[in-house]
Amino acid sequence: MVNNLAFSNRNRKLSIISCGEDRTIKVWDAVTGNMLYTLEEHEAPVYSVCPHPKLFICGTSNGGESYLVEWNKCKEAIKRVYHGLWKQSVGVVQFDTMKSRFLATGDESKIKFWDMDKGNILTTTAAEGGLPVSPCIQFNKEGVLLAVSTSEKESKYLQMLMVYDFCILLKILLEWLLQLLQRF
Repeated sequence: MVNNLAFSNRNRKLSIISCGEDRTIKVWDAVTGNMLYTLEEHEAPVYSVCPHPKLFICGTSNGGESYLVEWNKCKEAIKRVYHGLWKQSVGVVQFDTMKSRFLATGDESKIKFWDMDKGNILTTTAAEGGLPVSPCIQFNKEGVLLAVSTSEKESKYLQMLMVYDFCILLKILLEWLLQLLQRF
């Protein structure tokens, strides 16, 4: 069973990426329908994929613990693990990237942000409340608006949130300054 699909236009070649219960990620040529390759190094079902421009994968371990990783396509192995997901997420964890710099997920009724060059969480927001346990999220093409599914009286609608690069950048700079000051 396929859990998630995503399109990729890497090197101007349109492909479809699928993941599923069979613990694999498959990349297909969108024009011919031929399978290009399969990534099989997963010990449990894979629930989400996000190919922007790096390949991100979300799944669970055999013990049911949720994980989010960046996949190294050349070596066909995990490049980086992103820490901070709920130990056992409910449902599929949705995620997206912003300007190839920040990674965001909908998890624990919050939106969580990571710097893509590091594995630790930068910040979280409850987006003024009203988020389901695993909200769906999607950045616009420019990376300045974030659509988030919310639940109110059992119906869902999209809420647009402004995502300011300078706020996250300010937090990164403050963390860097604190680390620098601690050295002295």
